[in-house]
Amino acid sequence: MKAQIHAEQSVEDLLSSGEVNEAWELSKQLITRKDAGANTYNNHAVIGHMLGYHPQALAAINRARKMAPGDQNIAENFVSIHLNGQLDRENITLSEILRLAKEIHPDVLIKAINVLNGVNLHLQYKDERINIPDFNRRYALTSGPVTYCQDGLATVVESAFMEDERFLEAYQHGKETGSWGREVHWRMHTACWAANHARDLNGDFVECGVYKGGSALTVIEYIDFLSTEKTFWLLDTFEGVSMEMLTEEENRIGIGSTYNHQYENCEQQVREQFRAYPNVEIIKGPVPETLAQVTADEVSYLHIDMNNATPEIAAAEYFWDRLVQGGIMLLDDYAWCTHPIQKREFDKFADRVGVEILSMPTGQGMLIKQ
Repeated sequence: MKAQIHAEQSVEDLLSSGEVNEAWELSKQLITRKDAGANTYNNHAVIGHMLGYHPQALAAINRARKMAPGDQNIAENFVSIHLNGQLDRENITLSEILRLAKEIHPDVLIKAINVLNGVNLHLQYKDERINIPDFNRRYALTSGPVTYCQDGLATVVESAFMEDERFLEAYQHGKETGSWGREVHWRMHTACWAANHARDLNGDFVECGVYKGGSALTVIEYIDFLSTEKTFWLLDTFEGVSMEMLTEEENRIGIGSTYNHQYENCEQQVREQFRAYPNVEIIKGPVPETLAQVTADEVSYLHIDMNNATPEIAAAEYFWDRLVQGGIMLLDDYAWCTHPIQKREFDKFADRVGVEILSMPTGQGMLIKQ
């Protein structure tokens, strides 16, 4: 294994020094080995693509995808190599792009669009065929190259937190709980920023809607919560959405069925996860029934993520008077188009308490107590 890692590093060293042909010859040798992994085939595909060896690049990236179907870097290379090597660049249709990307997370499609510079793109809108000669990526949703493309958000702006070791280490702790079905770096960056702000205020931390504890653990690690005198209160059913809390409208749009098939009973896993943190209190049961078990008189950080409006508004109203001046209420689902009821009800709540909600492209909403 060490020899294989060394050999792959040698390929990368050759590439970084501009010796592409030498890197290609070495990568050809590596993929013949029995222990060749997805990264080996990915490297081979990238180098072949650089040199114009499209059949070899396509074969290698297809093999890499089969070996590591969840690897986003390989998925992005798969789309790029197919678009640049397999399709007729004089006659590309959006349907073909979608066909290639259908097994890949939609976020990758934004990056795929950005590699189409200079092609003749044909779109079908209702009965009208739209031809875009010499397509320029400025017509795309972002004008690339994108610096961040995850979780419904693609942007070309600076994303320096993606290289912040302190944040990445904390994020990895949260990710390892298995709380997220996809990468959510920017959402967790927002939570860490809010928690870091609240760290210096009076008051405890509260999270309503914990699941496996990924968000809470990321925050705890990021701000070194153990060194504070605060308590972090974690409230959840640990069994999914409480169906009796759903409104008729939420039932109609399938909130319960959407989420409850994703959740399993995870109470013991969470208790074990936070056993090493004496200033974390775990409360099992539905909100609002469990709210009175939080004995904190003051709260500086409140994270709400219960996927439906009734318990979320109950938590917001219960803790609002306890939220200290400058304290933050962070809403996970506020701006997602799949959660219109929550947005509507929180807009009403914000109007009642006289605070405006900051709507963010991460789908989150933030209120700061004045």
